[in-house]
Amino acid sequence: MANLPSLSLETEEIIDFLRRDLRLKDIYQEIASQKIINQTAQEQGLTVTSNEIQAELDRIRYEKCFDSPSVLLNWLDRQRVTLNELRQRIGEHLLTKKLANYLFSEKVDRLFSEHRSDFEQVLLYKIVVPYEQLANNILYQIIEEEVSFYEAAHLYDIDEKRRLHCGYEGKKRRCQLNPELAETLFNANTGEVIGPLKSFEKTYELFLVEEFSSPGLTTEIYEETLNGMFKEWLEAKLH
Repeated sequence: MANLPSLSLETEEIIDFLRRDLRLKDIYQEIASQKIINQTAQEQGLTVTSNEIQAELDRIRYEKCFDSPSVLLNWLDRQRVTLNELRQRIGEHLLTKKLANYLFSEKVDRLFSEHRSDFEQVLLYKIVVPYEQLANNILYQIIEEEVSFYEAAHLYDIDEKRRLHCGYEGKKRRCQLNPELAETLFNANTGEVIGPLKSFEKTYELFLVEEFSSPGLTTEIYEETLNGMFKEWLEAKLH
């Protein structure tokens, strides 16, 4: 077996492989995106300090359980990356975050305020079966208290993961759901079983609405919304 660390690869070999593997376009776009980010950040006077890079480097060391600098250096050597190259990449990531916040932080707050209802959440359980008659039979059994919704999901759902979790679908925001389905679910009462409804996959679905919630602008929602805005901005710049 060849000793991988001793192999010498030319730049053209790497580029040719990426082109054959249909990855060259994606990498080109990533490089072009970083150039746009760097240029825009420079125009806006945004920079990343050495202390910020070091703090992020320390976080990575802690996350990967590298208990000494030598362990980090050995890991970087296996990745064919130098410490300076890692610090440079960390700086680019931090600069990207700074630019995203600079461009869109206030817009995230405004968007959340203007579209708060889109972020309302419903905790759902779901049963999906292939036939309408079976769905109606399950609904009848639930109404007659012959079986609970959770037991029925465990017995009949076509998805193994949902069966194992007794139909648990999780919390869904209004904006993540089909508008017609969202309207139906958010007008239901907690504990109410909805359906059967025919899906786009021509299966039949029953829903159990367990609870509603109206979260504030959490860190998760903020980051998700900010990243979505920044991604749209960057894609527009690339085209």
